[in-house]
Amino acid sequence: MNTVQTYTSFNKGAKRKDRREHLKLCGYERIADIDPALGKPRELAIERLNAKSEIAGGQYHGVYLQNIKGMDGNIGYSLYAKEK
Repeated sequence: MNTVQTYTSFNKGAKRKDRREHLKLCGYERIADIDPALGKPRELAIERLNAKSEIAGGQYHGVYLQNIKGMDGNIGYSLYAKEK
């Protein structure tokens, strides 16, 4: 079963200078950008992980984190995943 959590939950509240670099060092790779206009970020992240499981096989742990607000004022999310 695929699981997903926010970066804050994954990192247990610790402060990091570069969150994306920390995820890469932990073995995660960026697999998708999530647009919150399409639905709740957690649900969209699970859908992406399930699709990746169907195509590549395996089970994944995903972590999503907020991006900087875009020029249009919307905030997007990045999804990072690692095979369990």
